[in-house]
Amino acid sequence: MIMPKAPDNRTQHIDALQRELPPLRRLGSDFKHVFLYFWKSFQLYWKGFAMLMLVGVLGALFLVRPFEGGFNDWIQHTFSGDFFNASAEWFSTAGEWFFSTIVVIPCWLLGHFLKSRHFQVLAICILVTFIASSLFVRIGKVGFGRLRPIVAERYEMPDTFVGPTFRAKTYEFPQGTVKAAKFQSFPSGHTSAAYATSTPVLLAHPIAGAGLTVCSTLIAFSRTHENQHYLSDLFAGLFIGVVFSLPTRRLLKDLDAPAQSASTAHE
Repeated sequence: MIMPKAPDNRTQHIDALQRELPPLRRLGSDFKHVFLYFWKSFQLYWKGFAMLMLVGVLGALFLVRPFEGGFNDWIQHTFSGDFFNASAEWFSTAGEWFFSTIVVIPCWLLGHFLKSRHFQVLAICILVTFIASSLFVRIGKVGFGRLRPIVAERYEMPDTFVGPTFRAKTYEFPQGTVKAAKFQSFPSGHTSAAYATSTPVLLAHPIAGAGLTVCSTLIAFSRTHENQHYLSDLFAGLFIGVVFSLPTRRLLKDLDAPAQSASTAHE
């Protein structure tokens, strides 16, 4: 028996986003309805989203991981010196939340002062994508339990997965005791957060988004330069950040449609 496709009832959230509300109340309302729009998008197209996630994770583990070898050593030696070391440290530090903050707040303020719902809602899309992808990555980190390369190098251990680390506090190895918190390499949270920030902008405004995507890429590679992640961690984090951003394009298109229709009618 073929199950009927779930009805697309996302338009109610577009209607809610178009209503006039006081600024403070609008923030909460926007977050609620953008989140629900994203949630229903994932429900409607869950097979496609699940397939993309599977491609990202399996591709990272079975296509990238076997060949990543000495990539971290290569990037550290190729881009060595005070300038590159300081830059990598800065991008690595800024990557997880600072980068998203300096994109979300100006985007929302631009929408507020220009009275543009497009930019205000885009800012909320970035925020929702950032939070959702970060939570998903956290589950992956705890579920896979991959030892960070910097710790593996310190203890002279191979690339190690220990599986779910929900309950364990430490792991005993011949080389010594390692805290469970060190088994959080896969996927890269900084990479996911960075691409969850730049991809919504790229989908809405390709030129500005391209610049932010360059920043996201620098953040990602800074994590291998700092030896905090393997290349496959970055690949999986990138996929997660991008996939969680995909509903942004349709949401903004639906949001802008009435304004475009009104503009056409006045011409």
